[in-house]
Amino acid sequence: MYWEPLSDALNIPKSYQRWLAITGSMTKALQDAAQSECHMNVQNESWQIPWTDELNDLPPMTTPYWIRETILIVKHPALFARAVFPKEFTEHFPDIFELGTRPLGQLIFTNNRFQRSNIRIAKMSGHASLSQKIPPTLKQNEYWARRSLFHSHLPPFLLTEVFFSYVATL
Repeated sequence: MYWEPLSDALNIPKSYQRWLAITGSMTKALQDAAQSECHMNVQNESWQIPWTDELNDLPPMTTPYWIRETILIVKHPALFARAVFPKEFTEHFPDIFELGTRPLGQLIFTNNRFQRSNIRIAKMSGHASLSQKIPPTLKQNEYWARRSLFHSHLPPFLLTEVFFSYVATL
């Protein structure tokens, strides 16, 4: 799968353009559009070795990374998110372990310590490795996704968001 800068991307369906470009809290933007509160369904939180394409974006480390995979629901499932945190980040920001069903955005967008890198996007098939993490009941033939790093004085963490078709209706 090829991740290209949002600024270079062509042929993005109009229904996804604004969602792929949001630089603030996606949770808040989806709540506002759907006029509904969000619910977070945590799929996985554990120490793992990231995928090769993720490691290409992250600082080199030999230890596992803390990986959090969630589904954001705003009336209907809206997106799948995968956040990859270096161990050093978690040592300095242990709140990451206490999120529970709260969205990650509640920490990173209420805290001015984090800056988002340029957003990169990809159109992926339902057979891509990332899509294999999506529950079978939410499978689609293709997805639009975005990825960016969040920087602070700590090693950056990587956030990937995969949009479900419901988002295109908002």
